[in-house]
Amino acid sequence: MEMSKEQLVYNKTKGECNRILRQIGVSWDDLPDTNSIWDWIDEDMSDSDIQNVAKDCCWDRLYDGGMDRDLATELIYGKEAV
Repeated sequence: MEMSKEQLVYNKTKGECNRILRQIGVSWDDLPDTNSIWDWIDEDMSDSDIQNVAKDCCWDRLYDGGMDRDLATELIYGKEAV
């Protein structure tokens, strides 16, 4: 059975989230289940859109999981974003 476009976007987004989070030693599934990638995506997203939304997904999950807002921002978006 062929995967839907939305499932493919989900898989790419989760992979990008894991790539981002690996830099701080965790994965998407290690964090508290406070949001869902499904809430952030649609089937027409480009790779650039996926990269951008993955950062937002990670930031949201870190912050909602109890991380300090500034620390979450620095870890996901970089020091210049704080």
